[in-house]
Amino acid sequence: MALTDRQTRRQQWLETMLDAIEARLSGDIESGGSSVSMNGRSLQRYSLEELNTLHKTYSNELNRLEQQAAGKPKYSAVRVRF
Repeated sequence: MALTDRQTRRQQWLETMLDAIEARLSGDIESGGSSVSMNGRSLQRYSLEELNTLHKTYSNELNRLEQQAAGKPKYSAVRVRF
């Protein structure tokens, strides 16, 4: 099943965001610190936990869109025998 234009744009946005989050995660590991202050102004960054949560959420949504684009069903049947 093909994705709609909106879903395709969302998929591209998710890929961009995941790349940015992964770059930020590697940058935090290298540089450390999640806030900086200069001239009385401070800048707060996302914490590692927040970045990991966003990454997981966006990855799951991207996987769902990719499965939908591939024509796979949203849910798989579970067969049980008694």
